[in-house]
Amino acid sequence: MKIGFIGCGNLALSVIEGMIKYRAAESQDICFYSADSEEVKKGIVDQYGICSLGSNADVVAQSQMIFLAVKPNVLLSVLAELKEANLQGRIFISVVAGVAAGEIKQHLQYDKVLRMMPNILGSVGEGMFVFAEDETLKDELRQAEKLLEKIGKTLRLDEKQLAAVTAISGSAPAYVFMFIEALAQGGIREGISQKAAYDIAAQVVLGSAKMVSESSLHPAQLRDKVCSPAGTTIEAVASLQQDGFSAAVMNAVKRCANKA
Repeated sequence: MKIGFIGCGNLALSVIEGMIKYRAAESQDICFYSADSEEVKKGIVDQYGICSLGSNADVVAQSQMIFLAVKPNVLLSVLAELKEANLQGRIFISVVAGVAAGEIKQHLQYDKVLRMMPNILGSVGEGMFVFAEDETLKDELRQAEKLLEKIGKTLRLDEKQLAAVTAISGSAPAYVFMFIEALAQGGIREGISQKAAYDIAAQVVLGSAKMVSESSLHPAQLRDKVCSPAGTTIEAVASLQQDGFSAAVMNAVKRCANKA
């Protein structure tokens, strides 16, 4: 299957990198169009071995599945250009935040449009790809899921929930990176070398996430397994709660969801 990307920023590149690395698609079967400079586009071609095309319409002409990965402020002009192309037989997957699939369908006057919220973790085979449920496009949904399941997990939710998904999936790697940084810096302050501190912090987050994913226990129950009465861990947990750890994370999710 030929796969096209309209827009080729960090999010699109993470999906492309994952597809190639985990053999979801061959580099020669992926193309893109970007409004970036020729230098930037050449760098993408050189790094990933994919094809840079001359226009958005060219991407549609040469692809069966097309990811719409542009900024919301340029989406309407992109859709106006695509409307003039032959869309028949194509599947569009929009990752544009805040724009409903129905709105894109209306502008294109074409129905095979899915909406999906990814994150950048597909580049390491651990992406989270949440699709807006669409009863009229079951076959297309399954086809898209089959592709992306090779570089992460997929899920379907009501489209109204995608703003919240943006906050706890699309944007959330940034929060986790901040936590890893803070955890490692705490270790550095206690005398651990920088490399060791970051290695430890990253592995702890990786293992903790895997335990949550594979366990039937609630995260609070897993936390309690680490806490001993009057021990060191409960002291640290009490400090985090006193400093507003849970409230700060929940407030961040709320503000992100409101923006989305």
